[in-house]
Amino acid sequence: MKDGNEGHGMNKKYEKFKLAVGTTFAFFILVAVMGIAFVQNRYADENILEDELLEIQGDEKFHYVETGITYWQYKDTEGEPSIDSNGKRWNEAGYLTEDWKEAKGSFGSYYGELNDCVGGKYPSNLLNYYSAKKKALPVYYFRTEFEVDDAREIFQLSGEIQFDDSVIIYLNGKEIYKDNEPTEGYDPGTGYGAKEGVETSWNRVFSVENTTALKNGTNCIAVEVHQIHEDSSDVYFDFKEFKGTPEWNEVETLDADGLILQPGDTNNQMLVNWLTPQKGGYNVQYCRKVDDFYNYTELEMERVDIEGQYCYKARLSNLRAGETYSYRLCNRKNGAHSEVFNFTTAKQGEGVKFLFVGDPQIGAGESVQQDGEAWKRTLEVGKHILPNAEFLISAGDQSDSSKTDIAIEEYYEFRSPDELKNIPVAVNKGNHDTVKEIYEEQFMPPGVWDDANYYFARDGVLFFALNSNSGSYATQIEYLKKAIQNTNPEWIIVTMHYSMFSAGPHSDEEKILNLRKVYNEAFSELDVDLVLSGHDHLYARTYLMKGMKSTGNASGLKKQGETLYLSGTSSTGSKFYEKESGKKGYIAFYDGETEKTPLISAITIQGKTLTIKTVRTTDMSVFDEITIRK
Repeated sequence: MKDGNEGHGMNKKYEKFKLAVGTTFAFFILVAVMGIAFVQNRYADENILEDELLEIQGDEKFHYVETGITYWQYKDTEGEPSIDSNGKRWNEAGYLTEDWKEAKGSFGSYYGELNDCVGGKYPSNLLNYYSAKKKALPVYYFRTEFEVDDAREIFQLSGEIQFDDSVIIYLNGKEIYKDNEPTEGYDPGTGYGAKEGVETSWNRVFSVENTTALKNGTNCIAVEVHQIHEDSSDVYFDFKEFKGTPEWNEVETLDADGLILQPGDTNNQMLVNWLTPQKGGYNVQYCRKVDDFYNYTELEMERVDIEGQYCYKARLSNLRAGETYSYRLCNRKNGAHSEVFNFTTAKQGEGVKFLFVGDPQIGAGESVQQDGEAWKRTLEVGKHILPNAEFLISAGDQSDSSKTDIAIEEYYEFRSPDELKNIPVAVNKGNHDTVKEIYEEQFMPPGVWDDANYYFARDGVLFFALNSNSGSYATQIEYLKKAIQNTNPEWIIVTMHYSMFSAGPHSDEEKILNLRKVYNEAFSELDVDLVLSGHDHLYARTYLMKGMKSTGNASGLKKQGETLYLSGTSSTGSKFYEKESGKKGYIAFYDGETEKTPLISAITIQGKTLTIKTVRTTDMSVFDEITIRK
């Protein structure tokens, strides 16, 4: 028999044993629950995880420069850096910088002070701003060094930089990127210069495919930041990142079938617009064609979600007149590219040349594919009759169906021709472009746009796209007045879907009569020269109209307040209408009862003369030609 103390000791040991077993069991239960929760959380929603996986995929990059982490040696005093005692230049690795300053982060100055006017925020470091003559310093110099184990691994370099006013970037003494460089070069005596003034700062993403300047061991990235002139108010520099992408991340070519160009507000802009089922992060890279992507600019594309599709947009700026540019799409995570496309900006002072088509209405014919082939044929003819066309105008009804999935298929077919990747297309909203979210989210440019109304100017000509589906008549007229005031044009061209003066069956409908009542007096008062439209699928051209009255003049001298109205027919042959019975006193020319051929018009404006030549897409024979002059 055991005494009481011994029994009590055994009980305590048993309690400890139970506690240990219970704790261990609870621990394993907790681990199991956490594991299940992790698995459930990891795979619960594949749609949410898709973006995360895209972020991770192909993110194996070598980061050489990161803002706020990388230390920069910099010179903010007058004079170009001299060669050091070892014969090294300032933009080469190993350069001696005993008298240079050093800091990390962003750098700037606004009249010698830290101010959020510089780059839109306060710089981390204040730069010396004034020269001995109390003028803005012309050039600032920045450099840093980084190590590379095996340069052969790197097939592309990319970076992001924010600056004011202009910039040149070197890698081991070799120029790899420049932006806003003055056309005539920098002032040889001072270094001042920039192509244009910068209000706050510019942010640029750039890439370098020719990586031969990169070497094993120590490398130097160096930057010149130039002021535009001696009275410049501010300077800014922030090299946000510089990284290398290893060769094993290269993947397939991106499918650019849904890619088109759209006109920018001015001739030095171009809009890139890509519709695709691919979700991710994409950029557009562009350069002068002669540079062959040795030195190019890269812009992040804005993404809009459209009924299970994704539309990516970017605005290319600071384009030179009369220059051919190359561009391509790029997956910014894995380096995949599309094929390269080209476009040419117009020369200034040589007039305006463009193409015009009536309704494509892809899907209204026997099949979407058949209409698509006819659409491609029309654009091929347009390229042949006006090879230097600056852009194309579509009168609306790019698609036919009101069903979302079918309309998307039709829009893809509309976008597919190669010609729309080389010349921009300016669309109008038609009555068949009924799925508002699909049309407006897809074609709305990141700029001047108001309820599907927008405008752009080219060499003294204003093009105003009017949404004739809208009932906001007074607002649209005021918007047109504002556009005229902003551009001060010599010629005014309005484009719209509904034809106010046509020969087709819609010509006497209440909708059309209301449009006439509201707009044609306003167009005469504002001296609109030409109105291009569609909808009736029947080619018709009016006499010069003064308000509601025909002048009886079909061509020749156009007087103040007179307007010519042109209604385009089908540009694909998907649908035609017959002429409305009865004589239309305003019609000078129409395509007759039997002509059912797709047409395309080439329009040129040179000085005080405007010429329209319309051809058949079947044999390129001339169908109609007219000239008006001021």
